[in-house]
Amino acid sequence: MIDGVSAQVRSWSYGNLSKRDALRFSRSVMKFGNESQINLISAEVGGAVGAAPLQAQTELFDVLIDGCREAVELESLDLKGPLLDFFGVPVKANELLIRVQEFQLLAKCITRYEDPIAQFRVLTYLKPLNWSKGCGWNQIDDARLLLGVYYHGFGS
Repeated sequence: MIDGVSAQVRSWSYGNLSKRDALRFSRSVMKFGNESQINLISAEVGGAVGAAPLQAQTELFDVLIDGCREAVELESLDLKGPLLDFFGVPVKANELLIRVQEFQLLAKCITRYEDPIAQFRVLTYLKPLNWSKGCGWNQIDDARLLLGVYYHGFGS
């Protein structure tokens, strides 16, 4: 058991998950954050997750999210916030849930367009920063940056 954990996930219907695969899976969920991109998540993880059928991969995603929700609901007193023990790997539950929610909102905005690259724009006007004036950064660049995050993951 990991110190300071609020909840624990140790079972998956497809079998056991190694610490290495659990760590890679939780990091890939932080990178892509959307269940609809489970194929990208599992391809990046490989191992037992990559070999599992799509239904088992989706189940593992749901188990991770449910475990994080449970950890947040139990209100940990740990300074790091609520932690989930995911097959022996500590996962910051709050951060993961927020990232998944952000990716779901982004997916909702992007997938409503037939041609997202040509049509998607950031509709909120923000005062341009000083650095953006010098290089010509605009709302189209903001939209393309978000499209890159959606298609290639956060931190790629």
